[in-house]
Amino acid sequence: MYPSQRASKVAELPTRPIDLSGKRIVLLLQGGGALGGYQVGAFEALQAHLETIGRKIDWVVGISIGAINAAVIAGNRPEDLRPQYQPEGLLLNKDGKSRAPAIRPDRPSKLESLWKDILWPPADWLSPWSREYDSWLKACSAICSWSPLAPLVGKYIGWNLAAWGGQRNFFRSRLLSWENPWFAEFWRSPLPPGEAANYDTAPLRGLLTDPDKRYVDWDLINSPSGIQLSLGATDVEFGEMRFFSSFDSSADLWKKTTITASHVMASGALPPAFPPVQFDEDGSTKYYWDGGLFSNTPLQELQNEFYASDKPIVIFDILVWDRRGLVPRTMDESMWRQKCIQFGSRKRVAELIVENYENSKRPGPGLCICQVMYEYDSHSPTDAGDAEFAMSDAEFSHSAFMARRTLGRQDMQKALSRPWPVFTGHNASLYRVGTLDKHVETDQWAREAVSMRGFSSLQGEESRRSSQPDAAWTDLREWELHGPRGQSRFPASR
Repeated sequence: MYPSQRASKVAELPTRPIDLSGKRIVLLLQGGGALGGYQVGAFEALQAHLETIGRKIDWVVGISIGAINAAVIAGNRPEDLRPQYQPEGLLLNKDGKSRAPAIRPDRPSKLESLWKDILWPPADWLSPWSREYDSWLKACSAICSWSPLAPLVGKYIGWNLAAWGGQRNFFRSRLLSWENPWFAEFWRSPLPPGEAANYDTAPLRGLLTDPDKRYVDWDLINSPSGIQLSLGATDVEFGEMRFFSSFDSSADLWKKTTITASHVMASGALPPAFPPVQFDEDGSTKYYWDGGLFSNTPLQELQNEFYASDKPIVIFDILVWDRRGLVPRTMDESMWRQKCIQFGSRKRVAELIVENYENSKRPGPGLCICQVMYEYDSHSPTDAGDAEFAMSDAEFSHSAFMARRTLGRQDMQKALSRPWPVFTGHNASLYRVGTLDKHVETDQWAREAVSMRGFSSLQGEESRRSSQPDAAWTDLREWELHGPRGQSRFPASR
């Protein structure tokens, strides 16, 4: 099914916005490095809509770059998170229709400002050298125009500059100094754990704790009135997931922790690039790495907390890794597909959580999961010069950030106004929205598998629809089961 065909089918669906009134609203942010720019746009659209209806995010969960975004979100007041640039349609009325923004801040939001301090080259870097730099990258690609990989030349040059020289306000490279761990271990092995990494993340710690910029208000995060915050990290010794949270778990999964910059750093300490973060716990020393090593989308690890909620809960799960892709034809494509599969969300987990909640003998107040997915058209430079490449998660350029941010806004707007229903039961539901709606082709098989296991609420939903026929739903059902004329249907990989 081509993207345009998928989009047309989704566009035919009746508008059924997710009801957020009286719900506990949760934002779940994956790890993904520079892909986290997509999360910025998704959050901005969600926050704008919540302000319109007089609501706010109640709990935000972050892994790796998602932990950095989550800390800024939880550590600021709503008025400090409004984007400076709010295009028509960013805000939605209560009926889900777009409206013009009522307020345009006179300064960038704290989240946008933090990202601008990390991006290189920055947008306002208008020196003659900057313009020459852009021209030089384009010239390098033109010289290699005979190769199908030519569009990637400039991207790899930019990445290499950061890989060897470091990323401003984020990490400092050790590779070109005597601190290079690959060399240092020859004359003073073993190295201290904090030095066994390619980069030093002290610049990021400085940015998060800068008293002048105040990107994060740590007192607000740890106050009872603030947005609840959970950061996932991996215990280096035991290989288990650990959550640092600003509140006590209702399901006894954790005890309240006073959140600091160190907890954010621990959640994003991806080896061998970044060193583990040390904590002194109960008289012993513990080291933590990136939470994405254990679970980059910890729905399963948090399900008991979801089940224990005393209020209906709506989870916006922002996914930045596209698990659906083509068979690689180059080494660059192979490396990128490996990352997407390794760090991408296991859709089956969300389906099982919703199914188990619906069929529980002790029904809870209600659970809804809405997965908002960043999807790529093609990872083939012969087809698209702006396709993601193997090191896209380290491409902290301003142009890449703005492109991902825009897509995040657009996809969240779709999620708020026209979400795609995978399962809609009496007490639990699952929705998905993707940049290219790739999930349309695979979600039908998930529906049928759940029906065969006796998900009675889904059957009830189908019967309710059959009692009130809807042409769009009928046509869509026929499309999903049989596909367009002359096209065979088969269970695609998920």
